[in-house]
Amino acid sequence: MKNMKKTILYFGIIFFCFSFFISCLDYDDLMGTFESDKNTEYAYNSEWADNIIEGTSDNSEIKKITIEGQRASVFITTADIENIQYKIEGLPDFAITVKLKGNNFYIIEHDLRRRNKYSRSWENIIAHIEVVLPKKNLLDEVNVNSGTDNLQIQNIKSKRIKIRGGVSSSQIENIECEYFSFDAGIDNSMLNNIFCKKFKLDCSTGDIEIENLQVKDIAVIDASTGELSIKNSYFNNPDIDLTGRFNFDGFFAGDVILNSGINKTVINLNNSNKINSFRHHGSTGEININNFECKNLDVDLSTGNTFYKNVKAEIAKIETSTALSVFENCELKNSYFDLSTGKIKFSGLLKGETEIHPSTGSVNFLILDSEKNYFVEVIDDSSPKFNINILGGNTYGEKNAKNKISIYKSNCKFDLNFKK
Repeated sequence: MKNMKKTILYFGIIFFCFSFFISCLDYDDLMGTFESDKNTEYAYNSEWADNIIEGTSDNSEIKKITIEGQRASVFITTADIENIQYKIEGLPDFAITVKLKGNNFYIIEHDLRRRNKYSRSWENIIAHIEVVLPKKNLLDEVNVNSGTDNLQIQNIKSKRIKIRGGVSSSQIENIECEYFSFDAGIDNSMLNNIFCKKFKLDCSTGDIEIENLQVKDIAVIDASTGELSIKNSYFNNPDIDLTGRFNFDGFFAGDVILNSGINKTVINLNNSNKINSFRHHGSTGEININNFECKNLDVDLSTGNTFYKNVKAEIAKIETSTALSVFENCELKNSYFDLSTGKIKFSGLLKGETEIHPSTGSVNFLILDSEKNYFVEVIDDSSPKFNINILGGNTYGEKNAKNKISIYKSNCKFDLNFKK
């Protein structure tokens, strides 16, 4: 019920935000941002199409940059220069504010067209803002708010970087900072070569592709209905809350929190072995998680089919639900299984002491070890259908065996087998 309420809330928020965008931006504005050939002759700002506003900052010690876009595309990069250089095309002077306040530099675009003016297809605003920063300067903060056109940022070093995407696509690459925050817009985004200590990502309806994202301290991701794809990346202490599709190929470390969503999730961790705790709360979407080791594994599943493969844990707590749960080639120590009505299939090793509390679902455990290394105890005197593939009775094996499995009877079909 909690997951259902959360899902309904997500969709409600998304619908409200999208409706708000549409109320502020007419249909032709949205469509105009995707045109490859932008003809300024029929643009709303056509009379200023050739107007250029350009200049250089007077202060080479600027520490904070703020760019506020509305309708113009925004491009920010660095070069071997002494002062900030800027160039703005297609807008009148009164639609742009450029100011220097102490060590803070601002470029603010004002919306040229009245929000309540009816727009025709030839009245898109076509403009461009370009800012070049000194490569040698380490900035304290860079703030960029994009509008309805494309955003491109590259080769920036700063202590803090905060970016808010707009309606159109965003491309961000070659970033070094201590704190990076990206609030993605409703179109697609691409991030490449991002190196930071703290990372925060809020995704909306657009798809996001990320490659080579290296996060040293903590990574916080809140992903909505779009698809988020991340590869060749490293996350320390990731806190991931998903609704949309999610694909990750890289490494986790530290304490992992994963709330999987209503769509498919695929995570390949490439034998990550520096994970302290891995806490996973499932939802309705299918999830596949492969190839990692951790000290503490805590899995609480819902109605989505779940597949874990090649996982090792020193302590494990597994709670299943009504769906299929598969643990393939896993090695779990001191484990506790609280099983529900869904089917569970386990293959691998159960080391130390293991408790299994089945319900009415089908249970199948294949231990990839000799039965001589296990003492099996069946607790409670009810009579479920058991097929343990060993001698009858409530116990099997030597009590001083290296590993112990305690099975609490319930009304289910329980298969326990050993690979000799």
